[in-house]
Amino acid sequence: MPRCETEWPPIRDEQLRERLRTPTEDLLALLPPFLERIVPLMASILEAPLDERIAQAHGYPWERVDAPAVLRDGVVEPDRPLDPHRRYAVVAIGANGSAQRLATKLVGVPVADARLSPATLADHDVVACPFPTGYGSFAGDLVPSPGTRVRITVLELTAPQVERLTFTEFGYDLGRLTGAVAVTDDGEEHPDPLAYVHRGSYGVDGAPVALAAVPAQDRTLRAMTQPELLEDCGRRLGFDGPPGAAGDALLRAILADPPGFVREHYAPLTAAALHPERPGFVPYPAA
Repeated sequence: MPRCETEWPPIRDEQLRERLRTPTEDLLALLPPFLERIVPLMASILEAPLDERIAQAHGYPWERVDAPAVLRDGVVEPDRPLDPHRRYAVVAIGANGSAQRLATKLVGVPVADARLSPATLADHDVVACPFPTGYGSFAGDLVPSPGTRVRITVLELTAPQVERLTFTEFGYDLGRLTGAVAVTDDGEEHPDPLAYVHRGSYGVDGAPVALAAVPAQDRTLRAMTQPELLEDCGRRLGFDGPPGAAGDALLRAILADPPGFVREHYAPLTAAALHPERPGFVPYPAA
């Protein structure tokens, strides 16, 4: 019997439910109230010295646990039985799989354990979202990729934790990967797990671009590093200079004024996004 719930977790935050219902072309209007709530959570990242933020942007998706571990009140502990709350299996492909970043996102949620387990997901790959984030990285998106086995992290979260995590995922849809099975390194199977997929992917030559930092077997998509993605995007947006200069200029522009970057460049990058077919993905019923 699966260890985690197979029903939908309750989401009661009406602002979040509205966002999940909102068409992609209308999302920009919801960004200001989102920023008002997310900036305090991410202050420790956004207010770090510039050289640290540049290194962080290039280092996405950051450190991973190499064995099942438990996160409690911001502290990573060896694996053990979780406290008796109902939990949901969530596929983490990027920052959510970093225990330290997950702890930052869950600040203020009623204290409860969360488990992080290294795992593999078949027939999918992790690709770049259509634009860089406010911390300067191209975040991950999950797309079907027959034959590929990509490394992920399975999170076992309470309903309030899922709700908070979903709130932090602006531009993503929460849903179920029906027919998929996330398999942890210790053999635990999580069928039809919850996952976040972005409403578009960054494309090069008409195809999504895999994140080189995310390991995968039998990858068929082209893979690029964060500096390579920033350079490509920077040149598209008109940042010039010798090799590497456009990406560096773009990153510094983002870190200097994330809201300003969004206002100026969000729309054209969104318009250029690819929209891969996602058979089996069932969105959260937010209506």
